[in-house]
Amino acid sequence: MKAQINILAYCLISILGLGSLIFSQTIKTLTVPQGTKILAELETTLNSRTSRQHDRFSATVTESIFVEGIEVIPIGTSLMGKVVRVKKAGRIKRRAEMNLEYESLLLPNGVTKSIVAVQSDLDGKEQVGHKEGTIRAESSRKRDAIGIGGRSASGAALGGITRGRKGAAIGALTGGLVGLLGSMTRKGEPIEIPAGTRMVIRLEQPLEILSSFHKVNQ
Repeated sequence: MKAQINILAYCLISILGLGSLIFSQTIKTLTVPQGTKILAELETTLNSRTSRQHDRFSATVTESIFVEGIEVIPIGTSLMGKVVRVKKAGRIKRRAEMNLEYESLLLPNGVTKSIVAVQSDLDGKEQVGHKEGTIRAESSRKRDAIGIGGRSASGAALGGITRGRKGAAIGALTGGLVGLLGSMTRKGEPIEIPAGTRMVIRLEQPLEILSSFHKVNQ
């Protein structure tokens, strides 16, 4: 009987020791470096026609960020940002532009951290300036060139039928001018970033996060 009690006591001590070994918790401040890129999915549709300066929007992190092998920004973290500048598409300077800034993130544990971050890239036809994070609408030059070329060809064909070679040349010139004037009077395409778009956000300053994790004691 005494031997059985000793065995049980030994087992209990071993379990308690193992529990202490596994569940020892450590708290440490970890730094996410400047320049780190965070992948997220846009939750709020943005459009250069309807979005205004200071409008708020949000995105959700889709890939975890690790520092020293420890997860510091988990999947599901919310990113909050605002529109800081909108330039609508015009007839002369036709490319719409939009600048976005990210101000804070909300971790799944309820902790909110202030951040300084800008747009680095996104899925879509828009372009992003890598230095200043400016989103620019797709260029309309190719579309205009096709339109002007089509007008010239149509004018040449019609002129050739009615007046021969000279008429074809005059028709091509006239058609080209009509196409050019038409392109100058049309506004450029707006920026439209629908909800669900994959966003790439770049940290402009290091981010410190207090992280707790389990440490194995030797």
